[in-house]
Amino acid sequence: MFIFNAILKSILKIEEGLYKIRDAFWSYPDFFDPEKHYNKKLIKLYVSSVPYSHYILATLAFLLFTIPLLASGVPHVFGSTRGLLIEGVVMGIDSNGNVQKINKINPILPSNIQLEKDLVNLIYEPLIRYQYVEDESGKYVGGVQNILAKEIITLLPGANYEIELKKDVSWHDSVPGNNHTLSADDVIATFELYSSLSEDSAANIYSKTMKQLQWVKVDDYTIRVCTKPNEETTQPCDVNPRITYPIFSNFLELISFNIVPKKQAQEINSSNVDTAEPSLYRNPVGTGLYKLKHSGENSITVEINKKHGLYSNNIDITSIRFEYFATLNDAISALQNAEIHSLATLSVEYKDRLKEYTQIEEHVSDVLYNQFWGLYFNLRKRPDETSIAPKFLQDVRVREAISSSINRDKITKQTLRGVGEEAYGPIPSISYFFNPDAGWNTYDVEKAKKLLDDAGWKIRSGNEFRTNSDGDVLRFSLYFVDNFDRSEVAKSIKADLAAIGVDAVINRQEQSGNQVSESNSESWTLQELNDQLLSPGLFDVILYGMQTFVDPDRYELYHSSQTRYPGLNIAGYVSTEQTVDKNDDRQEGESSVIQVPKVDRFLDLARSFNPEDDRDARKDRYDTIQELIASDAPVVYLYHPRYLYFTNKAISDVDLSNADSLEERFINIQNWELN
Repeated sequence: MFIFNAILKSILKIEEGLYKIRDAFWSYPDFFDPEKHYNKKLIKLYVSSVPYSHYILATLAFLLFTIPLLASGVPHVFGSTRGLLIEGVVMGIDSNGNVQKINKINPILPSNIQLEKDLVNLIYEPLIRYQYVEDESGKYVGGVQNILAKEIITLLPGANYEIELKKDVSWHDSVPGNNHTLSADDVIATFELYSSLSEDSAANIYSKTMKQLQWVKVDDYTIRVCTKPNEETTQPCDVNPRITYPIFSNFLELISFNIVPKKQAQEINSSNVDTAEPSLYRNPVGTGLYKLKHSGENSITVEINKKHGLYSNNIDITSIRFEYFATLNDAISALQNAEIHSLATLSVEYKDRLKEYTQIEEHVSDVLYNQFWGLYFNLRKRPDETSIAPKFLQDVRVREAISSSINRDKITKQTLRGVGEEAYGPIPSISYFFNPDAGWNTYDVEKAKKLLDDAGWKIRSGNEFRTNSDGDVLRFSLYFVDNFDRSEVAKSIKADLAAIGVDAVINRQEQSGNQVSESNSESWTLQELNDQLLSPGLFDVILYGMQTFVDPDRYELYHSSQTRYPGLNIAGYVSTEQTVDKNDDRQEGESSVIQVPKVDRFLDLARSFNPEDDRDARKDRYDTIQELIASDAPVVYLYHPRYLYFTNKAISDVDLSNADSLEERFINIQNWELN
């Protein structure tokens, strides 16, 4: 009865209030009468309607405050699912004009799709992470961070190691009553998978390495892995002074790949490793902090792995949804409109524009010293010894002049808005193994002009560009991927070269071998660049980015055996200076020694030093290698990149330190806060 009376009383009060509102506004012409102005009636009405007027005023105040706030960028969609981070990813469009989506997550082979790299990094883990660490001299060397490995015991540096695994590491397919945990069998199955891949189809540096290693299971959580010895052994990786194990100086970095479950690893082989066929690619099973939750038409979502060692109830971000966008402009608009929390990019295209939005915070990564961008001259020749690229690029004076004419400081500070650092050579300047006295070409316009004059390329009367005595113009095509940053860098290089009388053609429709066509854009897609230019080796000069080891080993980039695609000796470089080496394939009547490129010989030697005891001797070899490369100038070293990560201020404590690549931006995500 009490409740009934209370409800009846409230209804009568509401009725009374409605009548008061009617009476107050019945004579609307009184608005013009100062004595009968509506403001006085409103005040009287407000006082007589307490407490309901208080409720109405509070509601109006709340709406007036929150609506502009939401419109200004405080994410109105963010609060809908607590703990969900929404990140935009640029996927491009397919041939039908639809936004592309990811159809596999391949943890075995490197990918050109950034989202695939992101997902692999979140879902899978390696035995160790190899990274730059500062030594006592203030220079940087390689250091090991254990991930799935609990302890690594060195039996012979660079040749033989015992690895103890962490226990109770659960795979993502674990369920109550069936906890699927990491074991030595999974590691061995992953090793066997890499070693089984054929070199002509899908092999990368890791699979090439594993073919030269052997391993043995010690117990369920311990394995030994070593180089294949020169002698026959009964026990793999046996510790025996009579056994000679070849040394790989960067052994540990070469086994720092992701580990996959034994069952799924056994379904992968050379014929399907680069397809979407393996079940592991469609239903990934890793040990990482996040696991796949859902894949839809317009997004893909991962959720927290509560069995992970880093998991705690204090982690704010319990799931990440990657929303697909056709273009970077579309993703930027979504960020501005608070439809997504975050966006990562290597492009500076929208850097200045986003500074105007106070609700968006810009994070700039540390310099990525394990990457560099450069200009690669095509030094290849046909069987008849004629040059594939313009003949003048075979002249080291021309190559040095081109290198000396390019203002890298302008590129990093102006073109790239400070998102980069000048590179001097293939080994970063912070490294203990960098040789600052190698003779690297730096910006020097007068030196560039003199080199070209000495090479017979002169500015002749009435000409904008240099010509030789035959009237040939000093002109070459510069190829690059269709991207805002690459285009801007190419324009900067073109302007610098024009200033010394060199014509760099950067418009695809004007480049040699490319007929003008409306179907052609002004530049190239990555697929076109790889298939039509790099694979057949048909280009003049190419602007390209390179990922390198933390270790100074640059065998893959400069050894003459790596000139054939997909080898990474893009320039087709063979060092000018020669030396002798033992002739292992000597036939009767042949010499016991052969002439080999000196860079080849030193690259072979430098990767075979004991990484702990012979560091200084190894540095001497790399000093010489860098001097030889600098004197031949097969590459113009431009810059080490950085990347940008834009976030709504609803996210705090974002920390990109120790992230050595764009996909590693989530390395400290357990410490981020999502408000």
